[in-house]
Amino acid sequence: MLKCLRNSMKKLIVILIILALLGAGFYLFKHAPSFSAPPPSSNTPTKSVVSIRLGSSADLSGIKMTPRVVVEDSRCPTDVQCIQAGTVRVSVDFSSSNMATTTQIFKLNEPTTLLGLNITLTEVYPAKLSTVPLTAKDYLLFFNVEKL
Repeated sequence: MLKCLRNSMKKLIVILIILALLGAGFYLFKHAPSFSAPPPSSNTPTKSVVSIRLGSSADLSGIKMTPRVVVEDSRCPTDVQCIQAGTVRVSVDFSSSNMATTTQIFKLNEPTTLLGLNITLTEVYPAKLSTVPLTAKDYLLFFNVEKL
């Protein structure tokens, strides 16, 4: 009988602790300060992230961006241990109605200023594996684009 009472008390204490934690979490959620970013001013750069596949195009404020080919993918496969991390270089075409097409090579994590934009190739998916060759259609590229 005493053992049964102890087990019931332990369960009751656990339930009370869970209720107290839920109540504290709810209180913090309801009373947390809210932060809002100031509206962009005319001198605040505009940033965005563009995800795009090879051969597809993205519109960057009237400038068409089209990654054409992976020039280099020397990243270390995730299933092996490498001495160097390697890199990715991608050839990208830029065009608009009032300019000729220009081509730029982007290297992973190296910013490039072009046409009033600061553009950085930040991520490349999928990760490389030593046992699976990647084809052009596999690549998904992420660029940070900042209007200057």
